[in-house]
Amino acid sequence: MRKILAGISLVGLVLVIANFSGGLAYFSDVVASEGNRLQAGQLEIIGEDINDVIPFDEECIEPGDSGEGSLTLHVSDNPAWVLLDLEKVSGVGVLSEELVFTVELEGVHQWTGTASEFPVSIELGDEPFENCTDYELTVRWDFDDDAEVYQKENLEFDMIFTAYQSRHHPQDADTFESGFHSVLKIEGNEFTTGCWIECETAWAYGGDYAENLSDYVTAERWGWTNGPLDNDENYTFELWAGAGRNDLNKGTLVGSLYVEYIDGVWRVTYRIDAGFAMREAHLWVGEDVLPNGDGGYTAAPGQFPYKEEGISTEYTFEVTDLPSDGIYVAAHAVVCGDFSDGGNPNRSDSTEDTLEEEPKPAEFEVTDLEVTPENVDPGETVEVSALVVNSGEEAGECVVEFFVEDNFESSRDIELDGGENERVEFLTSREGEDEHEVSISTPDDSETCSFTVENFSEDGSSEKEDEEGVVGGEEEQEDGGDSDEEDSEDGEFGDSDGEDEAENGEEEPGEDEDSEEDEADKDGRGEDEGSGG
Repeated sequence: MRKILAGISLVGLVLVIANFSGGLAYFSDVVASEGNRLQAGQLEIIGEDINDVIPFDEECIEPGDSGEGSLTLHVSDNPAWVLLDLEKVSGVGVLSEELVFTVELEGVHQWTGTASEFPVSIELGDEPFENCTDYELTVRWDFDDDAEVYQKENLEFDMIFTAYQSRHHPQDADTFESGFHSVLKIEGNEFTTGCWIECETAWAYGGDYAENLSDYVTAERWGWTNGPLDNDENYTFELWAGAGRNDLNKGTLVGSLYVEYIDGVWRVTYRIDAGFAMREAHLWVGEDVLPNGDGGYTAAPGQFPYKEEGISTEYTFEVTDLPSDGIYVAAHAVVCGDFSDGGNPNRSDSTEDTLEEEPKPAEFEVTDLEVTPENVDPGETVEVSALVVNSGEEAGECVVEFFVEDNFESSRDIELDGGENERVEFLTSREGEDEHEVSISTPDDSETCSFTVENFSEDGSSEKEDEEGVVGGEEEQEDGGDSDEEDSEDGEFGDSDGEDEAENGEEEPGEDEDSEEDEADKDGRGEDEGSGG
């Protein structure tokens, strides 16, 4: 009768790279062995050197790119079925839909699909892996030529190899959940695309119909509102991205805006050029140049009444209940694409001339913050001042605010021409002994420093106490204060201090006493104090 030993054993699944095409794909030597049971022998899938093995790590792939990686597997001691599971860790969008994977074993096709199908389990081969026989596994990937990439995307997945002892399992893979097996998990296989993608703000520019947003709002904002528009004409405006300060030479032409009036409906259509996509759109259509509320006009796109989000290259808004004449359109979008070429590859001939450059709006910077004095007694006044500079080109007004420990204390209104500066001053005081933080702020900038409140005499008592000459007699004795100078200082305190010293067993003569007996007593006291020192 054969004796069967049962126990726990660590059984390794080891993979090694046999070949790579173009150096694009590598695998990890991260090994996880789980659920192993020892049953009359051993099960191993082994390979050779794995020191340089890492996962797939493909950065910035583009449509049309491809690659592959191969590795060699073999089993020892026991034949085994081998399964490959592909499990997605993260990723949505074009990489999940358009990145196609193909798995082959010994040149024979095993599976083809995309990450949108993950998790997937692939039984490798029609027969179990034989003992000590090499099997070459190849994983290929292809990124579809027609894939449209409009933003940065990432795909990460794990590759899990599991070997099952074949004598305990029929060919049916559904029975592989139990029995003697070993597992290798290759984590962190990662693909990224769209590294070149940037997203920019875009506005519709209507040429002679365009009016600068900065003419109507106080906030520094580039872009245009366009009008007035009438129903007897169809309009085509250019959509410009990144044209800061309304300078078309700085921007990129990314599409067009079409405006038309049909049967009582204003139709406004965004159409984005090839190579770009619109992530979101915000539209104002109305009888006024911009939305007008209690705070005046606003050019904030989030306040526009018509909005759309999501990747697209064309979208149409339809607006009713508006008159057919005298309409204004302000069209904003966030457009994503490759803006790395520099210049304006999409410039049109109709916009060769740069719009007149506007002066830089007023901007108030805070510099040269000073605290005088930096160290004070409780309740002492501190002066905090700073230089406020208008670094813009236009004149402007602002409120300068003063804070102590983030608590508002006071403010000042100032008005400065472009390039002008003014020093502002504030006063404060604090009773508590501590370091107190102060700051001076404008709507554009802020500076912070601190001052310290505490008593500053050398022996730890307040300076005011030192000035009044209050010195404890007992502390002087403990410090060995037996000099003639100290005796003289003690005498200057008068009768009250003499009474205190008498209570300590010492005699202090009055200033008006001059007898020989008193002088003798005084000399005796000096000798006693000297011996006590």
